[in-house]
This record gives sequence, structure tokens and C-alpha cells, in this order.
Amino acid sequence: MPIGRSKRCASRAANSAGRGSPGFTLIEMVAVLAIIGILAGIAAPAFIAALTRAREATLQQDLKIMRKLIDDYYGDKGAFPQTLRELVDQGYLRSIPGDPVNGNRADWKTVLDKGGGISDVHSLSNVRGANGVPYSGW
Repeated sequence: MPIGRSKRCASRAANSAGRGSPGFTLIEMVAVLAIIGILAGIAAPAFIAALTRAREATLQQDLKIMRKLIDDYYGDKGAFPQTLRELVDQGYLRSIPGDPVNGNRADWKTVLDKGGGISDVHSLSNVRGANGVPYSGW
């Protein structure tokens, strides 16, 4: 009889271990989702700030390059270009870059000199940058 009892006890232990599902409880799932939510809440603002910094850096670089090319054009031709497209047609630019803070459209606010040529370029966006100055004033 002792052997039979031990077999029964062993089978009961196996059955009780098999009854509990190997999955997660509702409490465990809620805890994991709460932790993920907290981490996402911390990471999202940092991610958005990094995107803004990248757009602003791209805008600064694009403006610097276009202004230099406008000056180069003036130095070569003795007059400012009439349009930004003229910089492309004359081989100074491969293409007009998109404004990264204005939806990546190739639309720019241009400043005309006395002769009607373009002497400066700005973004069309009036949103304020991280430095507090509107992008259109950069």
C-alpha cells in the first residue's frame, strides 16, 4: 500500500502543477502595461525634442548653403538670381531643398534686393524655434 499511496500523491502533484496555466495573470499584464506606459511617457518628449533639433539643424544648414550659393552667384554674375530655380539651372544647386520645418516643401520666403534679384532666403514657417526666434527670421 505505501507504494500505491506514493503513486497517487505523485499523480496529484503532477495534476496540481498542470492546472495552473503557464500564462500571465491579469495583475501581471496590468503591471507590465503600466511600466511600458511610464517608459513611453518618459521617452516620447525626448524623441520629439530630438526630431525638432534635427529639423532645426537641417534648416540652418540649408539656409547657410543657399545663402552662400546666392553670394557665389552674385560674385560670378554681378547680379543676384531672379529665382531660386535659376540657381539650379545655372548649376549652383542640384535641386531646391525642402524646408524641413515647413512640411519639406521647396517653398522659401525670398528677400529681394533693389534690382529685383534674390539676396536672402528664409523659411515660410512662423513657428518659433528652440531659441525663441520664428523660423522665418532665421
